[in-house]
Amino acid sequence: MKPDGARELLAFDDWQGTGQAVPVMVRTPPVLRASVINLKENNGVYTIQDVYQGPGLAGVARGTAKKIRVIALEYRVCRMGYGQNGGECETGLCQTPISLNSGSWDVKHVLGEADIETDGSCNFEVPAHAPVYFQVLDAKGYTIQTMRSWSTLQNGERFSCIGCHENKMDAGNLDGYARKMTVALSRPVQKLKPFAGKAHPLVTRLASQSWRDSVENYLGVNAPRSLDPNAPVDGFSFVQNIQPIFDKHCVSCHNAEKVTESKISL
Repeated sequence: MKPDGARELLAFDDWQGTGQAVPVMVRTPPVLRASVINLKENNGVYTIQDVYQGPGLAGVARGTAKKIRVIALEYRVCRMGYGQNGGECETGLCQTPISLNSGSWDVKHVLGEADIETDGSCNFEVPAHAPVYFQVLDAKGYTIQTMRSWSTLQNGERFSCIGCHENKMDAGNLDGYARKMTVALSRPVQKLKPFAGKAHPLVTRLASQSWRDSVENYLGVNAPRSLDPNAPVDGFSFVQNIQPIFDKHCVSCHNAEKVTESKISL
């Protein structure tokens, strides 16, 4: 194409596509990057140089962040609201149970937590093939920041980042890799610690099974599910996770018999 927009036809063939022509000549092949995948592992490793780097934790005082919480996403089987399913005889209306229009996009699985070192670094293991996002927690377990995107690793893959949503052009902190090794890298990779004292079944299963096992066997559309409505769930359940807290600490006062006095019944 010329500067004035005029085009000149260079090649045309009725039988072959010539849109991406490659010159037939001796060329030096490009350097191929070595594979970072190890199919004999069912986990991957994330390494964070300094959680305080980047706009994610801008203004947060050093020493405030104590843990990284890892949350896996399990996508719902069908869309929220309804779906018109056409068939041989008629159109069927498929309603999504529980979540209508304003429900969650996906099921959240709190896989566990990892400690943030004194220099802001962190190095931890997660199940491969699982879409995950992170939360930065303080000493009380309160959320300082939540990741608004998600990431995933292949088997045996190691992925590192500088901080929380740092600029993609950043090259790292001079107080980190250039001058000294981070505390996290000088220690073994962390296994995720159980959330609220209860290990997530997915992490337990993958740790005890063969390397051939995969997260797809436990999360997703094709994962087996119990038909018992009272069976324990791997994801969040208000009845199983929250109601017991109310029963232990609140219901003695906030119940139907004292609703006029307490204003609310739990």
